[in-house]
Amino acid sequence: MLDLIFKNHLFSLNDILNDYYIDRSFLESLFGIENKFLSKYSEESNREYFNNSNVVSLFAKEN
Repeated sequence: MLDLIFKNHLFSLNDILNDYYIDRSFLESLFGIENKFLSKYSEESNREYFNNSNVVSLFAKEN
């Protein structure tokens, strides 16, 4: 099932890991999958726990 999801680009592995803040090794142990299975769908990128889209400035800018 995961193979179909990743091959058809319904979800990317990195999006799932980043959106749910989980590690790849946890996902492998949760579903009982081998390390090499997820390796072919892994993209090298940095995990983003936070972004600036929802950051509110505490101090008003003075002009």
